[in-house]
Amino acid sequence: MAQDKTSLEKLLLFINEIANTKGNEWFRTKLVTLIDSSTEHNIGNYAEEAIKIIEDINRTRYYLKYIDRSYWSEGLNFYSAIKYPELKINLIGDYKEMKIAEMQNDIIEFTRRLVMQMENCVTVACSLLDAHSVIKSNPDNYIVGNSNLLVGDYSFFERDGSSKLLNKINLPSKLLFTKQYYKLIYSFNDASDMITIRNKSSHRGEFSEREQKIWDYALNNVLEKKAAYTNCFNSIIKNIKILYE
Repeated sequence: MAQDKTSLEKLLLFINEIANTKGNEWFRTKLVTLIDSSTEHNIGNYAEEAIKIIEDINRTRYYLKYIDRSYWSEGLNFYSAIKYPELKINLIGDYKEMKIAEMQNDIIEFTRRLVMQMENCVTVACSLLDAHSVIKSNPDNYIVGNSNLLVGDYSFFERDGSSKLLNKINLPSKLLFTKQYYKLIYSFNDASDMITIRNKSSHRGEFSEREQKIWDYALNNVLEKKAAYTNCFNSIIKNIKILYE
């Protein structure tokens, strides 16, 4: 039976919108396959086939909305004790994306989102604690091995002694400050590997031999590294008291 022309024109506009949306390349391929396999006898089935595909897309959208709501709610519960609303919203957003990555068994994106939450927490803590003043008042506590937060390229200060902006200080330095201030206990190796994965996933570029080993090991040992990284993450952020007081 012939379809209403106006309805079909609306359907074509909708199909065109879907087909040209980034990420729907599979839809274009499916559409071309349907057209290529057509004959004069089955051309009337185009609309029905297209509608089936659109229904599949809508079901996927509903599912993704459900996932978003579910993981957002889980993140809200996880960060319920965080005092600062803006920080809490940012953390929950990354938590949600982390859980989606976990569901997809994507250890790289899972780790990237984990580190983004960690960096957000330690950066806010450094600001609230006035890290620059704390370091100046007790510099010996912030010299650990080859790491010196008072002077040098990885310190909290410029060469002239003025304070660096927190967004200009690398995460390992801010993490070291937080560790020393709160006497945190966590796996340095796991934290270092997590930061390496975050940096390489965000900025790519060539891999050093060490970076490649860390990357490949995570990909080949997803459950092990997910557990280790989550434990390291929890050991850090759950003990930054100023975020909860």
